[in-house]
Amino acid sequence: MNNVGEATRICCPSSCVLPSFSIDCASVKLLKGESLDDLIEYYGPSSVDAKRIRILRALNSGRPEDALDDAESILNDESASWRDLVLVAELNIASSKDATSLLVKSAKLNPRSSRVFFLLGRTLCRKNPPKARSCLERAVKIRPTNEEYVRALDDVYCEVGESVEQRLALLNGLCAYRKPLWLRKRLAELCKAKQDWDTVISELQHIIRESPDDIGSWAGLAEAYSSRGNLQSSVKAYERLLGISPESDYAICLIQVLMRMHNLDEAAKRCDQWRSNHRGNSVLKKAVDVLDAQVHLRLFDNSVGEERYEHLKMAFNLLDIVISERPRISLAYKLAADALFRASKFQDEFMLSVGIPSSWSISCRLSAIRSTVMFYSVALHLNQENPWAWNDLAVALLYSSHLNKSSEDAVKALECLRKALGLCKCSQMRSHFWTLIAEAERLSTVEEARNNASSSAALQQHYLVRALQLNKANDEAWLRLALLYYTNGAMDKSHMAIETALKHNPQLAEAWCAWALKADLEGIIDESMDLFRHSISIKPIASAVMKYTAYLCQTMESSRFDPATVMIDFNKVLQLRDGIEAKDKDLLLHMGWLQWISSAKSAIESRPSCCQSCGALKNLGLLCAFSTEELFTILKEEQPLYKNLFEQLTAPNAEELQELYNAHSKLISVPLVVAAIIRFELPISDQAVTVLHDVLPRHELIDVFPTVMPEEMDNGLKYVEQDGEEPFRYSHYVAKPLWEVLRKCRDQLQSDE
Repeated sequence: MNNVGEATRICCPSSCVLPSFSIDCASVKLLKGESLDDLIEYYGPSSVDAKRIRILRALNSGRPEDALDDAESILNDESASWRDLVLVAELNIASSKDATSLLVKSAKLNPRSSRVFFLLGRTLCRKNPPKARSCLERAVKIRPTNEEYVRALDDVYCEVGESVEQRLALLNGLCAYRKPLWLRKRLAELCKAKQDWDTVISELQHIIRESPDDIGSWAGLAEAYSSRGNLQSSVKAYERLLGISPESDYAICLIQVLMRMHNLDEAAKRCDQWRSNHRGNSVLKKAVDVLDAQVHLRLFDNSVGEERYEHLKMAFNLLDIVISERPRISLAYKLAADALFRASKFQDEFMLSVGIPSSWSISCRLSAIRSTVMFYSVALHLNQENPWAWNDLAVALLYSSHLNKSSEDAVKALECLRKALGLCKCSQMRSHFWTLIAEAERLSTVEEARNNASSSAALQQHYLVRALQLNKANDEAWLRLALLYYTNGAMDKSHMAIETALKHNPQLAEAWCAWALKADLEGIIDESMDLFRHSISIKPIASAVMKYTAYLCQTMESSRFDPATVMIDFNKVLQLRDGIEAKDKDLLLHMGWLQWISSAKSAIESRPSCCQSCGALKNLGLLCAFSTEELFTILKEEQPLYKNLFEQLTAPNAEELQELYNAHSKLISVPLVVAAIIRFELPISDQAVTVLHDVLPRHELIDVFPTVMPEEMDNGLKYVEQDGEEPFRYSHYVAKPLWEVLRKCRDQLQSDE
């Protein structure tokens, strides 16, 4: 039988057909939308089959009351089968009548009918849930691929709180070629509970192909992408959702994903757009204002120059609006404390100009840190089970103790940190708390340093060792341990601790500064200068700036001064001007000299003609007028070292090149050498390349030019890289654009191969 049309044309004598045949024929006609009158006429209006057909028509039309008499007549017929009982039971269910007795009787007549147990299970759902569950499970066991039965049983499982694994086993048993939408949605929901994001994404992608305007599915897909780490895909999904419904509040979720991507400018833009489109919802507006304040605080941390202070002002303005309504939002008070904590690092005069609300009654740094402690306390009151809330309060108290030179706040911080330890089980978090406990111990004994110095140092060492036992990659703990050894004269242990800290975090500027100070104390001038410069290039520190500038002034008149090596990003250094360290006039003097050195090169590059009349810059201005070839000739004439170097680079035998570099490594500018090789296409032998990698193993330019390191060579770094660690490399501020271009070329070359 190929179609429903053929089925309706089959006519057999009524004595030859099964009782269910009339029902099947009627069902086919209903599927085609045809009338059942001719079928009723065929069987005879008063026949049992006609009564069955009229009951079926009443169920299909939603008017069960039209067939109540026929149902009563069938029940009074002694020849009624179990199928007739099921049919009448369905009519009673549709009429809100009790059908339990009919279904139980039918189940006794045919215990293998899945339909009977399905209807019985639905009937008993409210009266006897355990019995209903048993009936539905039996129906599914008889027909495990029936969508209606499986869906009803899953509804029962959901109500009783059955495990995700059992529900998934039930739904996956359907094995449908084309899964219905309800099934895909439930699978996505259950897999989300298991954090099986691949399956969630797969199911939701199928759903949106069939229902491209399903906002809930787009939102679920965006959330799944975000949880799996595909943040860009999550952003695209949220943008598609907002394209369907521009007024949707899912814009807030998009802002949070943009913040995770560190796309802070776009996040701030989205916050402004949301406020312009939603002016009535005050609750959501608070949430957006809090997110926007968080965005501007991060922009303040990442920006350089006057622009960063505008972000801080914007954060204060937003937080003032939110906090004025006294919301029970712990994050709002935490962000207010974070903003004040940042402002308290400025000088008093400058701090009052960054937009702190007048209602907060801030007059100096001490009042700012007191208000910071107050805001952190409010945030903690609203979120007492969060160990990070205790941590924030402890950090503020430690800074207050540092400013006041008092041990009282340090003791309070110690109590907070011990409370935080009791709330967390993560070893990394506990390691962090033990590190701060060591600092609290140090500050709590400042007033009694002379009497309890040895016992305090022993306690600090104990706390730091405990932190490292929990997390050996805790670079801050290694650094504090190094400083503890340094102040107590254990120089060898201090050096080992500094190296370990840098191994775990090469961007730890304080560790580079500590290493530089140790080298300075030991009289290793060249190494100390390089380390100070590298520390400043990562993060300017007052002591590093002063020491580094002093070294530069000493080398200005010597052949060791190399502007291509010493140039740094002065805009970062300039941020120290507004900090509390700027009260030291010596620091301002050193910053002034460093600024002059940094700006001289920029002035020459931007206006070489004006250098002709600028006294000290006159000779440099004359050099700017020469061509590249002339400058190369002058370099070799005035600096015999470079002439000899370029000759050795192009020589077949590179043994003398290695001797030359070992003897004069501090006097040779690597960016200048690399630039000359590129500009004048100097032929470099393989042996010369090997020498460059050998004598300059940590220079980032040599990593990308002139060629990759030979496979048989060991420069002491490749095994570190194979372990997944990033070794420290020397870099030059001036050569940064050149390095970026060469790195792109190198990556492109390797991808083509």
